[in-house]
Amino acid sequence: MGLKFLPAAFSLALLLAPALSPAQTPVPAPASTPDLAAAKTFVEQVYADYAKPDWAGRSHRQANFYTVPLYHAILLDQRFHLEDTPRLDGDPLCDFQDPGDPGKLALQSIAVTAASPTTARATVAFLLAEAPHTVTLTLVRTPDGWRIADVATKAVPSLYRASTTAKKP
Repeated sequence: MGLKFLPAAFSLALLLAPALSPAQTPVPAPASTPDLAAAKTFVEQVYADYAKPDWAGRSHRQANFYTVPLYHAILLDQRFHLEDTPRLDGDPLCDFQDPGDPGKLALQSIAVTAASPTTARATVAFLLAEAPHTVTLTLVRTPDGWRIADVATKAVPSLYRASTTAKKP
């Protein structure tokens, strides 16, 4: 019985750690609106990673794109499905199971709007495998800069909610 408790305790600790992490607390903005130019630059950097023909180390770099709570939800999904396909079966930033050949994502547009003084929404349109895709990112201003707190697509309106409310095996 004690060994069965350990995975549950570990999972609970991972889920609670982001809520207690001061590093992900939104930083009060000096103005009533966030710096939308900086938010757009962040999103451009995120998607520029897909334009690189060499994807070596991409997963490590992408870890820095997400807030701690969203990244933990993604890792937990992978951890609970080591033997089979995780619920997150694809790249949420591309809305595609396999982003295809490195360097083949063609960014079409990025529209960033303020949601609050420390949050913004970025609607990203791009072509991947010659098919149009649109992804909406919820961005949060942290002490380390802008981070992705959630990803919405036509099929999954909230990656974070889907990842944290899905029944685990």
